[in-house]
Amino acid sequence: MSGAPIISVVIPSYNRVGRLAGLTDALAAQDIDAPFEVLVIDNGSADDTPAELRRLEAVHPFLRSIRVDPNRGPGPARNAGWRAARADRVAFTDDDCVAAPSWLRLLVDGLDRADVVQGRTMPDQANLRQIGPFGHTIQVERESGLYQTCNIAYRKDVLESLGGLDERFGHFGDDCDLGWRAREAGYRSTFVDDALVVHEVVPSDFLRYLRGVPRIEGTVRALSRHSGMRDHFVRGRFYTEAHPPALALAGAGVALLGRPRSALRWAALLTAGTFYARAAMHVRPPPRRRRAWAWVLPLAACADMAEIAVLARASVRYRTLLL
Repeated sequence: MSGAPIISVVIPSYNRVGRLAGLTDALAAQDIDAPFEVLVIDNGSADDTPAELRRLEAVHPFLRSIRVDPNRGPGPARNAGWRAARADRVAFTDDDCVAAPSWLRLLVDGLDRADVVQGRTMPDQANLRQIGPFGHTIQVERESGLYQTCNIAYRKDVLESLGGLDERFGHFGDDCDLGWRAREAGYRSTFVDDALVVHEVVPSDFLRYLRGVPRIEGTVRALSRHSGMRDHFVRGRFYTEAHPPALALAGAGVALLGRPRSALRWAALLTAGTFYARAAMHVRPPPRRRRAWAWVLPLAACADMAEIAVLARASVRYRTLLL
């Protein structure tokens, strides 16, 4: 379809060569009756991404690729993408997402009445049982206040007025910060339930989970700028509902070390452990076998304490309490 694009889709990608064909095929199947463009930002990939993008560009006329090197995180890549966009509307998604056929059309319709449009993101149901307690996916069913860039669109003049994503955030929190800056500047936002993308399910991997924990510092940084975000956390002070009992469990454990024969302190430890187990089992997806909770819960407690340590350090750094 010839003519100036009505919307530009910006997708940062890093070492995901195996997902690029499915991603672009889904965009080729969009039911929008207007030209659009897709900009895939190769974020310093070390695999065969450049060659695959060249192949896909020959197949899909709407596709353009831009190489960014070195990789400084997804925020700078997204900024490079929207600044190169030819349309006055910009949609963001990720290389681990697949868009439903009506996705772009509904985002364009939404941007006719709002400045920021967030769509629904659902996990890949075919693989959801694989997620386990330390897996990863994203589910967004309302305007939750996090403004994830896996499924969101902005008018380009809004991005220009705000300066785009703050590249100082690194790998986490910049999309939330951008959405709140738009909100606080008076721009209108809306949520379109049927503008759907399906998000990849990453299976449970405890060590990979721990490697990703430092990224949540960006949440505290965003919260330090936007106090309205507090309503989106447990009691306004805790990242998840498992963190308060995790702190209580840690405190009871430390107290027991001081008096290991104290029946009262053993009782406190068991009580804290019971409350923690209930919270962790509610927050985390279950393992495939229920009996696996016996070894999952100690690992979950370690993961939660690692998160609390990162958040505590960030709370001091940004003078904003979130644990």
